[in-house]
Amino acid sequence: MLVVVLLVVVVIVALLAGVHWYVWRRLVRDTTAPGGAARRAGTTAVWVLPLLSVGALVSGRAIRPASARAPPASGSGAGARAGSVESGSGF
Repeated sequence: MLVVVLLVVVVIVALLAGVHWYVWRRLVRDTTAPGGAARRAGTTAVWVLPLLSVGALVSGRAIRPASARAPPASGSGAGARAGSVESGSGF
């Protein structure tokens, strides 16, 4: 069973690597001059953006939602205005 899981992971990683190489070749290598700033920026984007998406997926599962949220600013939000005279709602 472990061999099958490893083979599936290897196939998926190989497919993803092949797709990213193809995208880099068509969008960056074929359209930019070697050593130029555009090629460096495109190559960086092709490497960084997939890593960021994987990082977002992993961190979304690893971090508890309550600890990932920023604390509310003091004096703002619906709780601070509820029942205040200055709101003008009259309720």
